[in-house]
Amino acid sequence: MPDAPPQPRWRRPLAILAGALLVRLLTVVPALPTAPFSDEIAFHSLGQRLAAGQGFSTTAGRPTCWRPPLWPAALAAVYRVTGPAPAAGRLLNVLLGTALVGLILLLAAQLPGDPRRAALAGWWAALSPTLIYYSHTLFSETLFGLCLALSLLALLRASGESGRGWPLLAGLALALACLTRGSTLVLLPPALVWLTFADQRGWRHGAGQAVLVALLVAAVIAPWAARNHRVAGGPVLVDSNGAVNFFYGNNPRTPRLRPWEAMEQQPLPWPQVRPGAPDAELQRAALTDAAVYVRAFPARFLLGLPLKTANLWGLNRGLAGGVASGLYGPASTPLALLAAALDSAEGLALLLLGLLGLALAWGRLAELQVLVMLYLTLIHAASYGHSRYRFGALLLLYGFGAGALLARPTWRADLAALPRRRRRALGWAVAGLLGLWAVDLLVSEIGARLG
Repeated sequence: MPDAPPQPRWRRPLAILAGALLVRLLTVVPALPTAPFSDEIAFHSLGQRLAAGQGFSTTAGRPTCWRPPLWPAALAAVYRVTGPAPAAGRLLNVLLGTALVGLILLLAAQLPGDPRRAALAGWWAALSPTLIYYSHTLFSETLFGLCLALSLLALLRASGESGRGWPLLAGLALALACLTRGSTLVLLPPALVWLTFADQRGWRHGAGQAVLVALLVAAVIAPWAARNHRVAGGPVLVDSNGAVNFFYGNNPRTPRLRPWEAMEQQPLPWPQVRPGAPDAELQRAALTDAAVYVRAFPARFLLGLPLKTANLWGLNRGLAGGVASGLYGPASTPLALLAAALDSAEGLALLLLGLLGLALAWGRLAELQVLVMLYLTLIHAASYGHSRYRFGALLLLYGFGAGALLARPTWRADLAALPRRRRRALGWAVAGLLGLWAVDLLVSEIGARLG
C-alpha cells in the first residue's frame, strides 16, 4: 500500500499553532503596558497577594472565597518569577490561548467527514477576534476554555473507548474547569447523564464511567470546598461570586435594557449583609434578596429572560469593551465601533454556520454541544447575559462551522437529505438566533442609547 501523501503545510497542526501564537504575540504588544481593568483587577490582586505569600485573601488580609482559585493561582505562579507584572499575566494567557487553538483543532478532528475540517477549524480559531482578545486579558476565559475543551474531548473519547484513562482525564479537566469558573458545577449533572447514555457499550458501562468522573471531580474540589467552609463560615463550594451575579441580574437597580451593567453602577448594588460579613453569609443574602425580588416582580423577571438570553447570544461585546477600556491604548469610539463590527460579524457567522454544521453532522459530539449551549442559556437567562459568557459554547462550534463551510457546494442537497424533524429544528434554531440578535440590537443597543 503506498504511503499517504503528506499534508499541505497550511494543514499541519504545528503551522496552525505557530500562526496562532504569532498573531497573539503581535497583537498583544499594545496591551502589555496597560493596567488591569474591570474583572482583571480582582484576578491580578489575588494573584499578586498569593505570590507574596499572603494567601487567597482580600486587600485587608481577610481570607476570601469571592473568586474561583485556579486562575489567580496560575497568575501567582508567574508573578513569583516575574514580579506582579500584568504584562507577564497577559503573555501567560497568550500561551494558554495558543494551546486552546490546538484543543479546538483536536475537537474538530473528532467529527466525521471531510479531513480538512480540523485544519480549517484550527485556522478559524487562530484568527478569531474573540479568542485573540481573551488571550490578551487577565480574565479567566482562556484558562476556563482550555479546561472545558479538554473535558469535552475526554468525555467524547470516554464514551467510545475502553479503559479508565479518558474518564479520569474528563473528571480532572471538569474539576479544573469548576475551579476556574464555579458555574461549571451546573453542567456536571447533564454531562454525566450524557456520558451514561452516549456510551457505545451500553448505559450500564456509561453509568460506571460517569460515576468515576463524578468521584474524581468531587475529590479534586473537596479540599478547596473544605477550606471555604472553614474561612467563610458556611458552605461555599467554589466561590461566592456566582450568587452575587444572580443578585446583580435580579434587584431593583438592575438596568432593564442592559442588565449586565448592574455591576458597573456606582454605588454598586449589594446584598443586605452586615459590614465584613463572611462569604457564606454574603452568598445566602445574595440568593435570598434575588429570590425576594423575583417573587415581588415575577412579570419583570419573566420578561427579562428573553432579553438576557439575547444578551448572551447576541452582539459580541468583548473586543469592543476592551478597546473602549483602553486595553490597546487610548480609547477611541471609532476604533471601538470597528472592533464591535468585526467581532460581531465573526461571532454571528460562527453561530449560524455552527448550527448548520450541527444539523449536518448530528451525533454524540453534536449532542454534547447542544448540552453546553442549553446549560449556558439556563444559567445566564436567570442571572444576566453577556457575550463574554458564551465563551465555553464556542469550542466545538469552530469544528461544526468549518464542516458547514466545506460542505457549501452541496448545501441544498445535504439539507434536503436531512430528516424532516432535523430540518425543522434547524429552521427554528436559526430563526431564534436571528431573533435574539435583533432583540439585542434593538433593545440593548439602540433602545438603551435612545432611552
